[in-house]
Amino acid sequence: LAKADAERLLVQSRFARTPLEAELLEELEDAIKTADLLEPEWVPKSLVTMNSQVVLRDLESGDRITCMLVFPARASAKAGRISILTPLGIALLGAH
Repeated sequence: LAKADAERLLVQSRFARTPLEAELLEELEDAIKTADLLEPEWVPKSLVTMNSQVVLRDLESGDRITCMLVFPARASAKAGRISILTPLGIALLGAH
């Protein structure tokens, strides 16, 4: 995980608006605390970080969609932008 992403994500906990967001933020903070934090120049291109574009494949149909992992304010299902404050967003962060 990029150090800059970790710092910005940890600040998000101040802005939880609902109990679900607070729960997801706690899960995210736990993941950040156990992650290897890297300087931006050391982050592999294959590592999913904030603003990464990823291709998701439906295992049953084989359909693919391209989406981007974003901060909550930029999330838009219609535009293919997935908030980090969703179970999918948390699962994607740090994936290869």
